[in-house]
Amino acid sequence: MFSDHTIGSDLVVLASKTDHPESVWNEVIHSQAYEWGVSNLPPGSVMVDVGAHIGLASLHFARTVPAARIYAFEPASASYRCLAENCARYAPGAHAANFAIGSSNGEVQLTYYPHRSTMSTLYVDDEEDRHNVRVLFEQFDPSAEFRANFWADFDRGVRQETVPMTTLADALSGTGIDEISFLKIDVERAELDVLNGLADDQWPKVRRLAIEVHDRNGRLAEIGELLDRRGYRVECLREEYFSGTDIHMVYAHRD
Repeated sequence: MFSDHTIGSDLVVLASKTDHPESVWNEVIHSQAYEWGVSNLPPGSVMVDVGAHIGLASLHFARTVPAARIYAFEPASASYRCLAENCARYAPGAHAANFAIGSSNGEVQLTYYPHRSTMSTLYVDDEEDRHNVRVLFEQFDPSAEFRANFWADFDRGVRQETVPMTTLADALSGTGIDEISFLKIDVERAELDVLNGLADDQWPKVRRLAIEVHDRNGRLAEIGELLDRRGYRVECLREEYFSGTDIHMVYAHRD
């Protein structure tokens, strides 16, 4: 199924004609921010995957850093079931949890899209999603049949899920983690919520971050300023996969 031999054909994926995991896998392995995030990390490093989806980023991190301690969080129940099984098969040392990471503890409404599950979100923005898809179609030029199927299924079966939410500080309490070598965040417009859930004494423990940012209402600048105040060197990237969209990657480090 995938070009990399370390990910086998028995990977558990969501049953959808249009939500192809191959494109997500290519996005992960070709991400400059992710490459920098895992580069030269020693064996046993702690990595946190917020918005883990079905686990492709976690699996990539696990195959790159020997004996990595991975904590993966995914709120959507269907995606989480795939995440848990994929981690069990390919990254048995990973810890998968079925809740959202945010700025407080409680319950939130998640909008789940069965046929575009990577866009499932706490913050719906249909206009942005449609714009970004059109840009990607112009870039990759899929077949007319694929386009027709995608738009036909765009909102089919959409549902609301009430999911638990906790802060990253609370989610990792009791784990004995002294340092987070790499924190990856991909949460469809909830990026600031995740960052605002870090406790003051937790920030110095986070060495590197890679954050997918949807630049709406100045969010990219706001996140860059927040990370700068917290003592990071910050770089904003335009990953080739998202060229032309309003999606940016922010890489921050204090190495």
